[in-house]
Order: sequence, then structure tokens, then C-alpha cells
Amino acid sequence: MRSDPILKKLAIASIFSLLIFLHLPLFELEDRQTILVLNASVIIGCAFPYFFSLKGWSRITEFIVIAFIWIFFIYLHSRSYPPITEYARAKFPYFIFIITMGLIIIPFVIERYNIWLNFFAALIIFSIFMAVVSFFPSLDSTNARYSVIELSPTMLGKIVVLPILAFLFYSGKNWKLKYFLAASSLLGIVACVNTGSRTPLVAVLITYLVYLLINPDLKRYAKSAVALMLFFSVFIFYLGVADPEVAQRFNLDAFSVEEQSDEGDRLYVWILALQSISSNPAGLGFGNFSSIFWLNAPHNIWLEAIVELGFWVSLPLFVLTVIGLRSAIKLLRHQDRFGTFIASLFFFNIITSLTGNELTLSAVFFYISLGMSYLYSQKLALAESKSDKGLAKRRSRRSTIRHRAPPSRQGV
Repeated sequence: MRSDPILKKLAIASIFSLLIFLHLPLFELEDRQTILVLNASVIIGCAFPYFFSLKGWSRITEFIVIAFIWIFFIYLHSRSYPPITEYARAKFPYFIFIITMGLIIIPFVIERYNIWLNFFAALIIFSIFMAVVSFFPSLDSTNARYSVIELSPTMLGKIVVLPILAFLFYSGKNWKLKYFLAASSLLGIVACVNTGSRTPLVAVLITYLVYLLINPDLKRYAKSAVALMLFFSVFIFYLGVADPEVAQRFNLDAFSVEEQSDEGDRLYVWILALQSISSNPAGLGFGNFSSIFWLNAPHNIWLEAIVELGFWVSLPLFVLTVIGLRSAIKLLRHQDRFGTFIASLFFFNIITSLTGNELTLSAVFFYISLGMSYLYSQKLALAESKSDKGLAKRRSRRSTIRHRAPPSRQGV
């Protein structure tokens, strides 16, 4: 089925709009919900022409089954462990929306309309927009990390560094694109300092190290070293002129065990979550971590799943993660530029989800990159299969011609 150009443009515009409004908490809740539902309806409508195509759904059936089994398990678990807080009561329907759109619908629409590069462009524009926003401080909060849109600085930090991934893994030999992404990366580094978020920058470095371990290349080491030195120089320079309240978060002392053990910091919350798991192995109930601590989640989506749902109900999340890792590693080994970028995006989100995120909004890019890694790895495998079959047919045809019997000379 050939995609309608109008539907194609509508699909990418709706996905871009959905990402924007998901991350703009400055709107009133009811207005925001209305906008999100309208956006989601348009995206689902764009997917509708393919709803009844078995060929279209066959590539994502595995995800659909696992995701809906998980949703059903959570529903059954919530019957025995009902939500206690207001946050917990709102979490399950919001989770269904995020995982359905992020893991299934958005990757499916991107694949069906072949708008991979369009989504890439939308992602970079979205990141640049958020980087600019980071320079405008909050009008209400006294915390210097917050911007005027009041989005969590941790979430904002993860968005603004996306051009760095694009520069390292996608830019290739296109010098105009390379310079544009390099400039966007520098803006992203400065914006990340504005948010006071350390994890995104560390996650970028770890992701790049993973790539170099899978694909060792001395030339790439040398080229990346120059770029990383430039990025580091800008980072150090901007720390000297940034708000002291934000800059001090990047001191080496801020990474110490003592600093991370204060109430609300990661080690403190992880220990609290592990204690809760030992006391309640079946889980507290979906969203009910918020009933034992003032934070809604323990800074780790897998730990969050276990502490709230128990080990067995959390199993689908681990299965999805393994599928995503398998697909991402295949993409890194394949040496396809865009596939490498998608894989890097997934690894980046794995790392940030280990030290932050929760299972709803802040994990939306984890779900999207997981779905995209799976579908794009299948796309490349299918293309290789067709290429191999075509090559085999050509070889077979040549062999037939070569071994064809010579014409009879009888009657000459």
C-alpha cells in the first residue's frame, strides 16, 4: 500500500506535536489532556489504513502481545493492591496511554509511512527548542534548575543532549549536517548545564564507549577525540559562568557516595526501594511507592516495577528490554548510519532509565527507541534477505546459461 503524502505529513506533524505537548506542563491539566487525546487520535487515524493489513502488523505483533499482557497483569495486580494516593490512581491510565503510543503506535506509524528521517529531523528540532527554553528561568520556582515551562530539569536534560548522539552516530560525511549537529550539540551541552542534569552527559559518553567496544575503529577514535575535546572545553568554560547553584552540581564531590545518600538522592531511594521489596515481595501496588516516600518513583524503572508490582508482574518489562537490547546490538553491528543512531538512542535511554525516569512520561523515549530499534532491525534484515535472494537468483541464472547444452549439429 502506497502512503498518501498528505497522511504522511499529518503523521509526522502529529507525532511532533504530541512530543511537544507531553513535555509542556505549563498548560492546565484538562487543556493538556484534550490536546494529547486529539494528537493521539490523529496518529491512530494515520495508522488506520494499515490496521487490517496482516503484513503491516506482523512485524510488531511480538510487542503488542507482550505490552498488553503486561497491562492486563498490572490490572489484575491492582485489584489486589489498589492505588492509595492520588498519583497512584492517575498512574495506570496514563501508563496505558504512554506505553501504547510510545512502544506500539508511534514506531508502527513511522515504519508504515517510512518517515524515519522525518522523525529524526523532528527530534532534533524538538531538542533545539527545549535547549533554547532552558535559558529562560522559571517564574514561580526558586530552584535555578527549572525553566519557564516548569518541566522536570532531569527530563529536560535528557532531551537537549539528543543532537550529541546524532552528531556522534549519524552525521557521516555530510559536512553541512555535521556542522549543524555540532552547533546543536554545543547548545545542548550548555542547556544541559542550565538544567543541572549530570546523568544525560554521562549516558552519552557510556553509549559511545559501548559503540566503540562493539565496533572498534582507530580512525573513529581519533575523529571523536577532537569533537569530544571541543565539547568538554565548552562544558568547562560554561560551568565558570553558569548559575553557581547549578554549577556546583557538577563538582566531583557531588558524585560521592555521601552526597548521593542524602534523603531524596539516588542511593537513599534505591535502598528504601530494596527494603520495601524485601518486606513486600508481591509489590506495593502500581503507583504506591508514592505512599511511602515523597518521590513518586525510585529513580530506576526496573526497580520501580519490582517494588510496585513484584517480580512476576514486572517480567514483561524485562522481556521487552532484552528484545530491545538484542535489536540495538544488531543495529550497531550492521553499520547502517540511521540504525546506529536509533540503537544509540535506545542505549542512552537504558542508562538514563537506570538512574532516573519512571514508567510513565519520563520513559516515553525509552519506549519509542525500543520500538524503533526492533522495527528498524527487522527492516534491515528484510532488505538483506531480499538482496540475498536476488543475488542467488542471478547466480542461478548465470549457472544455467553456462551449463546449457550446445545446439545440435545434426543435418549440417
